[in-house]
Amino acid sequence: MGIALTGCGNSSSEEDVESSGDKYADSSYAGTWELEDAELDGVKVDDAEALLGSIAIMINEDGTAIFMGNGARIDDLWEPTEDGLKLWKEGEDVVEYFTYKDGKLVLELDLEVGHAIAYFEKED
Repeated sequence: MGIALTGCGNSSSEEDVESSGDKYADSSYAGTWELEDAELDGVKVDDAEALLGSIAIMINEDGTAIFMGNGARIDDLWEPTEDGLKLWKEGEDVVEYFTYKDGKLVLELDLEVGHAIAYFEKED
């Protein structure tokens, strides 16, 4: 089973992102984050990839992001929030909110099989 992350635009436009350069150059979120662990209905699963698929998210300093999972690539935008970051695709209706906890990005998902929590770790 895989997941697809889509998102929606906000007041930022592609031109704003392109003209801003590396607007998040000092962000600790910039880098590649890979799925490491997952929970389903409050229970840690032995194989996160079996539940959610192979997922990586590249967070770029210029406010763009690339979601790669299960053979798909989705170009997104991102920005920091008070307790993590949000990821969205310009013109779409869904925003994915990640919280930052104990050095991991955490994403909660409601799947057909139950409530899942995905934990992403930053690559060195």
